[in-house]
Amino acid sequence: MHRLLKREVADKNWEPNLKELELLESYDESQNFSLIRKIYALGAFIQNREFIIARKTASVEGGIVEAGISVERDDIPIKDKSIRGYTKFILWMEEDVNNKHVKVTMMAHADPKGLIPAWVVNTFGDTELARLAQSKLLIE
Repeated sequence: MHRLLKREVADKNWEPNLKELELLESYDESQNFSLIRKIYALGAFIQNREFIIARKTASVEGGIVEAGISVERDDIPIKDKSIRGYTKFILWMEEDVNNKHVKVTMMAHADPKGLIPAWVVNTFGDTELARLAQSKLLIE
């Protein structure tokens, strides 16, 4: 199994603000197409944010790609008094560089909803590269 497929285990290390990751539905046996819930704790004065994401994972030559978008599902209640945000897209690409190195590219565009000031949202984006660098220790 490729490292990115094991991200559910590592997500809390890669995303320290991730409070909960839940598999809601799987549309195939290998869970390459699934519906997940991610809840982020953003601090004492900001309500948690919840995202419902349809996620597809695919192997490609030399690596793996994982893409996701938010879906609106009235049958999935909001959990823990969170505010439901919206992910326009999230993309993880992992490419094998050689036997010891992997190149990881992450792109995302999300609306956390709920009137969070832009400077607060931007602080989470600025720390994403540092988290990926720290994850190198987890992978090795």
